[in-house]
Amino acid sequence: MRQWLMIVPMFLLFPGLAAAEAEVTIGYVDMQILMNKSKAGGKAKAEIKKLVDQKQAALKKDEDKIKAMHESLEKDKLLLSKEQRSEKENKIRGEMAGFQQKVAQSQQALKQKEAELTRKMHGEIAKIIADVAKNKKVAMVIERNSANVLYAQDGLDLTEDVLKRYDKK
Repeated sequence: MRQWLMIVPMFLLFPGLAAAEAEVTIGYVDMQILMNKSKAGGKAKAEIKKLVDQKQAALKKDEDKIKAMHESLEKDKLLLSKEQRSEKENKIRGEMAGFQQKVAQSQQALKQKEAELTRKMHGEIAKIIADVAKNKKVAMVIERNSANVLYAQDGLDLTEDVLKRYDKK
């Protein structure tokens, strides 16, 4: 009871406190939409696809080489001595290990390129979000798909405005 007696006078003395609280506007953007629908996002996807195709073509050559080696071994298996067969099997295992290492390196290179492009886009988008938020007098902008967002009104979605400005850039 005593606490209520202290809180009520605060609102009477500072009526602007409640009014200021009501004016705070929070907006949100959907980064997935911005990344997928923007022109820059399309260019990034095309760049990643080109890199994937290049890596796959290079790996396909190595895979074909290993298959040919294995087929040759199977075909000549009965004609080879135990030592020759063991030597060819070891060579195939070595090629397989090298191939697996190239696959891992290719995957790592793709992840790095994707992360680089994503970081670049996020930096550019962040600047545009700040401009849109200032123009619309939004106090804070959050990411819509964040695990912490439980509800967001449709009217506060800044995604389309940001997307339009990003594509103009």
